[in-house]
Amino acid sequence: MSWKGGLKARWAMEIYDAMENVKENIPKIEWPFIVLHGDADRLAMVEGSKLLEKAASTDKTIKVE
Repeated sequence: MSWKGGLKARWAMEIYDAMENVKENIPKIEWPFIVLHGDADRLAMVEGSKLLEKAASTDKTIKVE
């Protein structure tokens, strides 16, 4: 049980499908939340945090600094 590098195509497609599912359901988010994201982040894209602006929640804070 050791990782040899690389991704199986099916595993990559499952990740892609999960990401698309999350994006489709963002407008349904109604609970309060706060997102703090550094603009120099090299691991997580800032655009992902900005997608949460589409959430239906009226009590949300999204800060990118």
